[in-house]
Amino acid sequence: MKIKGFNMSFEDIDSFIQHKKKVRRAHEKEVSLDYPELRKWDMNLLSYFKPFYTPLCDMCCLCTYGRCDLSTNKKGSCGINLEKQQARTILMMSCIGASAHAAHARDLVDMLMEEDPEGNSDMTVQLIWFHP
Repeated sequence: MKIKGFNMSFEDIDSFIQHKKKVRRAHEKEVSLDYPELRKWDMNLLSYFKPFYTPLCDMCCLCTYGRCDLSTNKKGSCGINLEKQQARTILMMSCIGASAHAAHARDLVDMLMEEDPEGNSDMTVQLIWFHP
């Protein structure tokens, strides 16, 4: 990128980002992926705070068995109860949201590549510069 009185290359931006990541990593706590330890922590939290389910709907309409009424502790045809149905619905909504964000990011990258395949535009530099 060349602006009068200002020179910056992609190498400068890359080195800045790498330095920023190293500094951030030095100050961050490491997250343990020790699953038995995480389970113990979750069970400890659940012993103090019981989960409260607030269903949006007490009907299950997601399988081929038809609609099932899950109100008042009933089970559906497949054996699912309201708590499991809500967990499934939340997981589905999370996957839909994640795929929407990925699609928007892909559109942005495609647009930038069409506009400037070499990566020299100001918009490309700003996106790289402000990337967390």
